Amino acid sequence: RHRRRRRHAMASRSARRSGSGGATMARPLRRLGGRRRRLGLLRELGRRLREVERMRRLQAVASHPVAGSASVLVETSDEEDGRRGNIDSRSAGARSSSPTASPGAVDAQSVLRLVRPARAALLQLPPALTDKGELQEWRSLLADVVAKLDDRLVVVSVADALDPKLAMRAPDEVVCTRCGAELTRRHLSGLLPDVWLNDEVVNCYLRLVQDKAGERCWCPSSFFWPKLHSDGPSAVQRWVRRAKIDWSGLTLVLMPMNINSMHWALGVIDLRRRGLLYLDSLGLAPPPEFRPRLRALLEAEGVPAGAGAASGEAWPLLSAGAVPRQRNGSDCGVFACQFGALVAAGEPLASFDTEPAAVAGLRRDIAAAIVRDRL
Repeated sequence: RHRRRRRHAMASRSARRSGSGGATMARPLRRLGGRRRRLGLLRELGRRLREVERMRRLQAVASHPVAGSASVLVETSDEEDGRRGNIDSRSAGARSSSPTASPGAVDAQSVLRLVRPARAALLQLPPALTDKGELQEWRSLLADVVAKLDDRLVVVSVADALDPKLAMRAPDEVVCTRCGAELTRRHLSGLLPDVWLNDEVVNCYLRLVQDKAGERCWCPSSFFWPKLHSDGPSAVQRWVRRAKIDWSGLTLVLMPMNINSMHWALGVIDLRRRGLLYLDSLGLAPPPEFRPRLRALLEAEGVPAGAGAASGEAWPLLSAGAVPRQRNGSDCGVFACQFGALVAAGEPLASFDTEPAAVAGLRRDIAAAIVRDRL
């Protein structure tokens, strides 16, 4: 304060000597301020320049082909992280070439703000055409463009949802709401490599499988089996009534099973063949109570058994054939979700690749389906 007063007095004295008012000299000095204010102005200028550069890169992402969007996002985030000093140039190059790199620094909301208006404009554009054939061709072209924009939106949204840095920084931030439940970054972080899937992700994905299959398929939540196992059929019959299940029109029941909170498997009630299936990616046998509990539930619901009912072999355990095996200790939930999708679609279980790179792709596919809200 003493220095400021002396500086002001010296400026006023020199202004009087030169014949001008002291206020004209004191005002610029006050406006410039001290060293701290000048550093603050420089930081603000640098921040605005970085925002301009970020928007330029995001516009390049928005106009990039869909197949290369993920790589462009990864390169953009790595370069920005390298400039900020979070990673050096060598680690940035290694991460950008890695197939599991995470585009953490990309502002997904900015990309969405760039792409969504274009999509809305395309949907509302009235083509001034009179020929019916040209109109149909124009509509198909617009539909193709809108589909590509939707795919690009999913790519950016999945990259944002599976960002490990944001999951650590804001684990309770809600990414989306599906099936009446809020999915946070903590929930979706289970889809990162070598991480166990949680109940929310498994239940949400199997609900999407149920929506695609229609009324012929029912996927109860992962809490259905523990309740049935511990308390018997009477404890879950209220859940069946709440779901408005019509057993006469049902062909499949896909039941996720979390065995001892350590391993995911899939239990299946095949109402067409009047039998039960237990699909385990480790090749383990079903729990001892698996068949008795499910048979008691079906009898309590009045579902007629097959031809083996008279001999006491009602609802037998069917053979699933060659069940794909996981190659690590963390992919059981991914396999259980994929088993459910294949069984509901009527495809063979051995129709997907079990290589680690392919399973990592399945994790991204599950995340994309949840973000898109459909398979």
